[in-house]
Amino acid sequence: MSLFEVKTILAVLFVAAGLAAVASMMTLMGRSERRMSVPALKTIHRVAGYTFAVLLVVLGVMGLSYLSSAGDSLSVRGVLHWSLASMLVFVLFLKIVVVRWFKQFLKFAPVMGMIVITLALVVATLSAVFFVVTGGFGGAEPETDVAAVGPAEEADVSAEAGRGGRVFESSCSGCHYDDSAEMKVGPGLAGLFARDVIGVSGKPVTPGNVREQIVSPAGGMPSFKGFLTDEQLDDLLSYLETL
Repeated sequence: MSLFEVKTILAVLFVAAGLAAVASMMTLMGRSERRMSVPALKTIHRVAGYTFAVLLVVLGVMGLSYLSSAGDSLSVRGVLHWSLASMLVFVLFLKIVVVRWFKQFLKFAPVMGMIVITLALVVATLSAVFFVVTGGFGGAEPETDVAAVGPAEEADVSAEAGRGGRVFESSCSGCHYDDSAEMKVGPGLAGLFARDVIGVSGKPVTPGNVREQIVSPAGGMPSFKGFLTDEQLDDLLSYLETL
């Protein structure tokens, strides 16, 4: 499972928990007839709220790793994403402070809760639409015939490069073309090893430098350190050399 798939699953759970918290709150406050008891609704609201907060922390930590690697080259979408996410964190923190220690302002808690879930939905939708448009969710699984992987059609493509093609499909194809040098989200990688330098880092194109760009990237590319094994990295490099 790729990093993007893990983040997608966590994001879906995150939004679901937020919606459950808001739905239980609105049922408690806005309906005179309820199918569930008040204690049950309060329990749902509390559990969903805690789940939402925990998942926000997890996604935030994962996002900070990307933010640190992007540095000053963060994209416009990234800036917007982080601005909205920061607002979400601030409003949620303020809501928790009000509920815990400043109960005289409890009447504002529902409004803050609605702002939190609205921001969460906007942030999630922003990322989801982006990856759908750019193909980041992938498509059908590639064929297991290694000769059919990627643009190279030679029948003697190695098994290592074939496995690397599948790693590329699951982890890289959302941002890079393998059959073109044109920009997608990041640069197209066709003919990568025929180039003089890696565009972002300016380092010579060597297997070692390409590997370093994957695990400790320059520019706005997220790091895949810890998400791809050494074997997967070897396979991926073998595939990239065939492009």
